[in-house]
Amino acid sequence: MKYALRGSLHEDLVTRIFENRNVNIEQRKAFLNPSRDSIQNPAIYENMDRAFKAVKYHIETNGLILILVDSDADGYCSSATLINYFRLSLKYKNLVFVMHKDKKHGLTKEVLKEILEISPDLVIIPDAGSSDYKEHEILANNGIGVVVLDHHECEKYSDYAIVVNNQLSPEGNKTLSGGGMVLKFIEYMDTQFNIGQSEYYYDLVAVSLVADGMLMIEPETRYYVLEGLDNITNPLLELLAEKRSEGAGVFEFISYNIAPAINAIIRVGTDSDKRNLLDAMICENRTEVIKLRGQGEVELPLVEYILKMADRLKSKQTRDIKKIIEDENTIIMTENLPISIMVHENEDAQALSGLMASRLVDKYGKPSLVLRKVNQDDGRFRYDGSGRSTNTFKNFKDYLLSTDKFIYCAGHQGAFGVSIDTQKMSELLSSLLYQSLPNEDACHIVDKAYVDGRVGSMDIISIDELKQHWCRGFDKPQFYIKLSGVDSADITTMGATGNTIKITHDYISYIKFKCTQEDLDVLLKQGRKDIEIIGTFNVNEWNGRSFPQVFIEDFEVKEVDVMDDIDFNDFNAFGFGFGA
Repeated sequence: MKYALRGSLHEDLVTRIFENRNVNIEQRKAFLNPSRDSIQNPAIYENMDRAFKAVKYHIETNGLILILVDSDADGYCSSATLINYFRLSLKYKNLVFVMHKDKKHGLTKEVLKEILEISPDLVIIPDAGSSDYKEHEILANNGIGVVVLDHHECEKYSDYAIVVNNQLSPEGNKTLSGGGMVLKFIEYMDTQFNIGQSEYYYDLVAVSLVADGMLMIEPETRYYVLEGLDNITNPLLELLAEKRSEGAGVFEFISYNIAPAINAIIRVGTDSDKRNLLDAMICENRTEVIKLRGQGEVELPLVEYILKMADRLKSKQTRDIKKIIEDENTIIMTENLPISIMVHENEDAQALSGLMASRLVDKYGKPSLVLRKVNQDDGRFRYDGSGRSTNTFKNFKDYLLSTDKFIYCAGHQGAFGVSIDTQKMSELLSSLLYQSLPNEDACHIVDKAYVDGRVGSMDIISIDELKQHWCRGFDKPQFYIKLSGVDSADITTMGATGNTIKITHDYISYIKFKCTQEDLDVLLKQGRKDIEIIGTFNVNEWNGRSFPQVFIEDFEVKEVDVMDDIDFNDFNAFGFGFGA
């Protein structure tokens, strides 16, 4: 099993973890508990004052301001932040918003048509739109101003829109999401209008930052997230946060509880479901009727209705993905390729492409593409979908762009949309066959190697005490552990389905969840084994006691004592007298 140690070899394991994540001992306190002093001046972003003056002019003239809601969690959170600030903090009501019908982004043809029909005085686009240069020009030619508050990479500033984008600005926090850039804008409005309202929207911004996978390495970014979830004012987020258990990490809770609920509605909900979600985020106080098993039709407050719908749609999302993967027309190509590619024909699954690509990454450990066959007006067809990178090959988007075979690859490096025509798709497959990705780091990156298998309980406990801080940029550490001479009697199965393996070694439990049949066959084979493990540390609290554990992420069985596989009774039948 190939592994490589991260840079620090400090004897103290906790210090090593911090140093390997570029946090020295002097920075540790400020990193874990960032203060308000970490907030950067919003005026440092290019075009911030121009954007403010454009908005201020239309407020003073009672112009119609239209907000375009982008179709992901960051888009909804950033739009809700802006709408709430206008309505609740500025008391400005001449406001409308437009939502995508599908999971699309920016100024699409359909959205542009709708905006032109409404004919607002100003369009504000949070979390999208930086590179929609032609559409900016069309709006400008129709007398409609455009302000973009975005964080996506693009080539240049628009000539026909006022763009505030942290990726284009020479100064500023590059780890902010669309919601983060909206927050910087309303912080600037706070200073200009001499009010102090922006902090009331930290909760929505916190969700946008974590849900969009932003790096949590900047103190400012961490401050917004930690303050946001500890001081929730939004009624919907307040209800979602009730599920947070004591000691649960802020970052992990948003990632695994709040963001999936929002994303499920955006991905597989109806237009009405999505509108209800946004209404709940912008504090609309009304009720909705829902059918509940055993109760019939029940009238619920909107935020409670959204929670029920989110649970239903998460289940539907799982069923839909299973149906697509098992469809006889779905093709998954991964053998002899450095990436995994799934091609399907489900016209209603566009919004699930990114999630399915992430599932492929989890299953095959390779950068992945999920593509849907799309018929074009000229009778030909192309493939549209999503790409997801891995921790060992982070610049997947740039790599695909470098092949010159894609119509577009747009979004973040690790999560992006793609389009490719049929001929180029064939060329791509031919060029990838039996190849490897350039400079791919195929080995496991670990913080410490226990080559003698002696993992101390205190090491596990000290790492588990940091669990509430794990996030993107301060990732949960992995460790290499070699267990020598593991007896088959110390390997057992657990769980109702029997697909969880537990290895007991030197009073530490090593647990592998969701084992494949191949995993079970290898691990349960009789005989003493040397097992190499890549794992993470965990402490199981049960009945008032603490039990150190290692969760197995990957493993290899290097040696098997074949003599233990021999049934000595077979030899005794021939008079050899073994086992007497």
